[in-house]
Parts: sequence; C-alpha cells; structure tokens
Amino acid sequence: MARVRIEAIGPEDWERYRTIRLEALRTDPDAFGSTFEREATRPEHDWRKRLEASDARTFVAIEAADSSFVGLVTCAPYAGHPRHIGLFSMWVTPAMRGRGIGGALVRELIAWARTLPEIDGVVLEVADENLAAVKLYESMGFRPNGVRGSLPPPRDHVLEHQRVHTFAPGGA
Repeated sequence: MARVRIEAIGPEDWERYRTIRLEALRTDPDAFGSTFEREATRPEHDWRKRLEASDARTFVAIEAADSSFVGLVTCAPYAGHPRHIGLFSMWVTPAMRGRGIGGALVRELIAWARTLPEIDGVVLEVADENLAAVKLYESMGFRPNGVRGSLPPPRDHVLEHQRVHTFAPGGA
C-alpha cells in the first residue's frame, strides 16, 4: 500500500471531508446514491452533523507526503438490517487506486463494526458494473444476498446488488 494511514475523522474535519466527498461525487457520479448538486448545497452544519453521529464513523485514507485525503468510507445504521452496519460512500481518488487503499479502508470499518456488541455484520450496495469494487468486496468476504435494485433518479439506470459480510461467532 502507498504511504497512507487510515483514521476516523470528526466534525472538526468537515471542510476536508466535504472536499473529498464532492470530488468523489464529481468524479464517479454513478457510484453513489446522492449527487454532486445535492451535496454541494449542504450547509456547514450538515457536514459537521454527519461526522459527529455516535452510531456512525467516517474513515479517511491520508497520504503521508502531504496529509491529503485520498480515500473515504462511512459506516452507519442500515435500514432493514438491524444487526448489520451499512458501508457507504466508499471511494479512492483515481490516482491512488490499485494500491490497497480501498481494502485498508474496508478493514478499518470492519474492525470498528466488530467492537459494537449489537452488530454482527456489514452490508453494502454496489453497482453491478463496478467490477473493481465487486472484486474488492468479494475478496474481503462480502457475499451477494440476493437483494437487487437501482440507484435513485437521475441514475436509476445503474443496477446494483447488496453484499453482506457476516462476522463469525465470537467476533472472529
């Protein structure tokens, strides 16, 4: 992996989080349920609130050379899966892809989720055609659960499916 460290961030990091989140939405719009236009208009309060929720965490990959954020992933409660945490907003800057950063972000998210006694797995949605992400999630033990759907308009042409990673009994 490139010289990158993974850290959880809080509300004091809202501006840097906003910057990378908007970059992700602008660069890969078909990978997310939200849109650049919707997120770009959110006030500071909304960005801070996202990062201070006690039942959620956002992890970022930070490039050692210049401390820039080069990847992110968020986990939060997932409607319809009360014993699973949802993996959302996974993204790595194009220049840093293929270096193990995505895997490091997901491993950190899973490690945090395992500390929650009421949680026994992680669930996510991934676009069927996002083969790099599908391959990453498959390699980390995420398996399709048969639930299929699409992104909300205006990208309802993007078909996706759910994948679940269930923790082994005893937290292993």
